Amino acid sequence: MFRLITLLPALFTVTVLASENNEMNLSQPEIELVTVIHDFCLEQHLTENQGGIDNIILNCVNTDLEIASYQTFKSYADLSAFIVKDKGE
Repeated sequence: MFRLITLLPALFTVTVLASENNEMNLSQPEIELVTVIHDFCLEQHLTENQGGIDNIILNCVNTDLEIASYQTFKSYADLSAFIVKDKGE
């Protein structure tokens, strides 16, 4: 039992470090992929008459990106700027 208690902090530390390391190694998604996911999320949630639709769309996009092991967006403004960057070039 004592051995287990002494190993728990080490295990926790390794888990946290591994998690942080994985987040750093995630690649940035292609603009086309983000645009497709964004459009899909808009179609799914467009009929919802709720406040905070930007957060709903952001969470929807980020969920799909997480599943595909890509970097996510911190805000809807970041997401929009990323998509607009494609249209401006």
